[in-house]
Amino acid sequence: MPTSTTHQLSVEETIRAYLAHIEQVAPGFSVPIRVPRVERTHLADESGQFVVKDGWVSITLSEELIAQTKTVRAVLAHEVCHYVLNNSGIREDETENNEKLTDLCMFVCGLGEIFIEGYKDEIVHKEYRVGHRLGYLSDAEYQFARRYVKKKWQTAPQSDVLDQMRKKITARVGDSAITDRLLMDQRRRFPSRSEKELYQGVLDGLDKR
Repeated sequence: MPTSTTHQLSVEETIRAYLAHIEQVAPGFSVPIRVPRVERTHLADESGQFVVKDGWVSITLSEELIAQTKTVRAVLAHEVCHYVLNNSGIREDETENNEKLTDLCMFVCGLGEIFIEGYKDEIVHKEYRVGHRLGYLSDAEYQFARRYVKKKWQTAPQSDVLDQMRKKITARVGDSAITDRLLMDQRRRFPSRSEKELYQGVLDGLDKR
């Protein structure tokens, strides 16, 4: 899972990191390559918007949220999933249902934890109406989605996927024994992670070198 923050990366770079991550963990989607144009402006009732106009895609962020790193990351997780779903030709007719679908998509795409970290924040409560928080699902629904997707990742047959990931790692490091050592280190450091998450952790670490 990407760990970038908007203090370390620009908004555009964060979007690029999200798209690269989704391509790794959810290859069934048609993940776009191009980073959309990002605009910052006052939004009265929304934290972000995904807009397609004349074939051009843009993401708009509420300028009131720019200083709130975790909140911006959560908003971007939702808007990037709009982008991925749109590029994959997946959309619900009803706007509210489409927003809920996008919220669920965040968990499938591996961005759920980032959203959970920032969707409900005390600063957000103060700047918006009382009781406001990001998202279209209830707290219980978010937690259910979180548990459900994690369980699926841990129990679904993944031998082919893991085999491909292992080949990628070995191609990068040049030695199967080094691959084994890197995986052992991941298991030691993160005992609660699924095998797929451990393999992805090794790949993410190699990308940072």
